[in-house]
This record gives sequence, structure tokens and C-alpha cells, in this order.
Amino acid sequence: SFCTLLETVMKAVAIATAIVAMFAAGAAAMPIANVVLENYGSIPIQLRPDHAPKTVANFIRLARQGFYSAAAGANTTLYRYYPGFVIQGGNLNAPSNETVPLEYSLPNANMTVGLARSEDPHSGSSEFYFNIGNNTAGLAPHPAQGTLGYAVFGEVIGNGPEVLARLQKLPEHADPAYGGMHMFDSPPRIIAVTIEDA
Repeated sequence: SFCTLLETVMKAVAIATAIVAMFAAGAAAMPIANVVLENYGSIPIQLRPDHAPKTVANFIRLARQGFYSAAAGANTTLYRYYPGFVIQGGNLNAPSNETVPLEYSLPNANMTVGLARSEDPHSGSSEFYFNIGNNTAGLAPHPAQGTLGYAVFGEVIGNGPEVLARLQKLPEHADPAYGGMHMFDSPPRIIAVTIEDA
């Protein structure tokens, strides 16, 4: 009957509306961070609070508090560069002392962004890294070796891969002062990290 048909159509519309609302809510919860560099442009990051909510919240809080802001007096750079592995940034000598628990979920695939940490799996704070190679296996949990993996909290988007490709042409060295860590000869300076609510 007409009434039955109308009821079916209305249910279909209600379901479609709910699906659209769900996707809209998901999009709204996926902010974008821009790592603004001096002389090299910006690296946009699609943050993933659906996989690492505490890590993303911490990164956004630090960005909005000016932790990465040169104008606020921050001395933040992309200091670590290990070819084919990672480019790491933050404040090497004065990281934040507020840590977040490990939220391993997404693999450390090429062009993802992870939270750096010490051997303590829950020591991640302000230092982050860009995967410039496929580190899915190397940075995954390995219980037999007692390692719990490294948390990915974002993905490089837009022109970010092009900026990272430019950075990979810069010279680097193994620095004995930091245990042989591979460092940029002239670390690119971070001017700010800005947040765009999607």
C-alpha cells in the first residue's frame, strides 16, 4: 500500500541521514596539523584520534600552547634524520615532561607520523617522527623481544611528501654526542605547528 511504501521510504531516508551524520562526525573529529618549517614550507598531517586519541589530544594541546612556536620562544627543529628510516622533530634538549600512554594501533607505514619515546613504552611526550620508509615490521610490537611498538597518530597528506623529499636531500651525520644518532647537519627549524579543525 501507499502507507507501507511511504513508511519504507521514510526509514530509508532516516538510515541515510544517520550514515551521513556519522561520517560528518568522523570528519569533524579528524583535525589536520601543519608543521610549518623555516625555508621549506609546511607538512600537513591528517591526525588520527580514532586510533590514538590521547596522543592526538596531547599533540594538539602542545601545539596550541605554543610548545612548537618560534614566536613563543620555542627552539624546536627537525633534528634527527636517518635516511630511509625517519625524520624526527621536537625539542631535543627540552622535551615536554607530560607523557602519554602507548597507543599502538596503526602500522608505521611510509608517510605516517609517530610518537617518539625512550625504552619506556609510555614515555612519549612532545617528540614526533615522520616515517620516510616502510617501518611496519621494525616499529611494530615484538613481544618475544619485549618491545611494544611505536604509536602512529597521523598520516602525511597534501604536499607533505614533496617537502619530506626535499629534506631527504640535506646532509646528515652520526653525532657521537648523542650516541651516534643520525642528525641533520643544519636542522630545519620548526616555526610552528598549527591545527585546523576539519
